[in-house]
Amino acid sequence: SRGRAHCGFGGHGSGIAPVLDLAKMGFPDGVVPAGGSMQNSPFGTPRSGRSQSPGQSRLLHGAARRQDRERSRPLQEHEQRPALAAAAAAAAAAAAAAAAAAPAPPHLVQSYRPHPGDAVDLRLAEFVNRPENGACKALFCRLSEGSYLYGTLRANLRIHPRTEHLEALLEGDWAPIEDFVHRAERSQALHLQRARGSVA
Repeated sequence: SRGRAHCGFGGHGSGIAPVLDLAKMGFPDGVVPAGGSMQNSPFGTPRSGRSQSPGQSRLLHGAARRQDRERSRPLQEHEQRPALAAAAAAAAAAAAAAAAAAPAPPHLVQSYRPHPGDAVDLRLAEFVNRPENGACKALFCRLSEGSYLYGTLRANLRIHPRTEHLEALLEGDWAPIEDFVHRAERSQALHLQRARGSVA
């Protein structure tokens, strides 16, 4: 009869399905109460077959789009890696080329670097790194502590014990380093000329 339905539950082993009066229970015709199993129900529509509300459709659509983005993200990152690596390599090559083309500062290229822990060599570096002594700087070559080559000449240097001025052994006497360089200028003219050309 109208408003009644047979549900799939009843007495155990009785085989008798009780009849529910849906109209008396307050349910309109064609509406099935929630909470029952809908898979084998003889009335109504299974839950999976019911039409979805607009809110449920939007939620499901948004979840599907998020899953698509998550699936496509690893592929996009994999495709972008070669391009990023190529861009980084190109930037490094451009930086190296710019550094090679740029002229190095003169004080870094032409400075005399003293031997660590050698006070005489440190004082000599202070002397030859002055702008007015740029030519003679290329002629000094340290052999050992206090012993040098100046072009083709052998030179012995020391620090005066009282004045702490740098001195060179010149014809058996200790003289200021400026006097030594001046006296050796004639014999070392060719080397000085080449050194001045490289400094210029």
